[in-house]
Amino acid sequence: MVRILVALAACVAIACVLAQQPTPQQQPAAVQLQRGIYAQSTAGDLDSAIQEYRAIVASNHSQRAVAAQAQYRLAQALLQKGNLTAAAQEFQILASNYGDYEDLIKSMASVNAAVRVSQTAPIGTFENGRFHHNLTGIEFNAPAGWQLAYQSASSGQGESVGFKDPVSGVEVSVWMRPEHIDAQEIDNWLDFSQARKHLDREDGWTLRSGSTRRTVGGQKALSATADISGQGQQLVELMNWVASTNCFAQFWGQVPVDKVSILQNALDQVMSSAKIP
Repeated sequence: MVRILVALAACVAIACVLAQQPTPQQQPAAVQLQRGIYAQSTAGDLDSAIQEYRAIVASNHSQRAVAAQAQYRLAQALLQKGNLTAAAQEFQILASNYGDYEDLIKSMASVNAAVRVSQTAPIGTFENGRFHHNLTGIEFNAPAGWQLAYQSASSGQGESVGFKDPVSGVEVSVWMRPEHIDAQEIDNWLDFSQARKHLDREDGWTLRSGSTRRTVGGQKALSATADISGQGQQLVELMNWVASTNCFAQFWGQVPVDKVSILQNALDQVMSSAKIP
């Protein structure tokens, strides 16, 4: 009899603990939002992202700012899937329910318009040595004497442009995308971008300690260096993440060890000339 009572008591205790664990619907909306952003922007899993965003907006959560972000990203993710009808419906909900978040509405409207532009269209203009990115409004000068190598859609729902030195063969790339980021979250956004960078790289990529906070184009930035081995030669990657309340960008390049100074000088030229809204 005693054993039965002990067993029953244990079952009750376990049930109480399980009852205290948050269900997916009870988890903090901010956690759900970050999980959705990761699925959308990093993993490329739009279906999972949409599921997270819908859960937030359906819960009528008290964190109105988080709910507005979820509604915005829900429309954005549907747009990325090519479901224009559903995206338009969610955009109308954003405008109707969160009209006080004018920056989100304006950003969604600009992205909506950009989607209608042909996929084969250039992502920006390059005139008199200065590049202008259409979606974000980011501008910067190419390194002196360097040539435009490419401009195209890229990973993470971003777009990239590259410039190449015809003498050394070194290439500088700039990756950009529109992004609404709360001003108070920019430092965390930069830190997270650095912390997860290894997910985009293969084995042999090692981040050096000692990243540096700086300002690029009037916005907060974070610079870091990584070593790359196992590809027949030792490479170095220089990375600079820049975030504003309107967009997110990375200025970067990979070179053999003996050409690091060329790459660093080129990146410094590009970033010192940058204008980031």
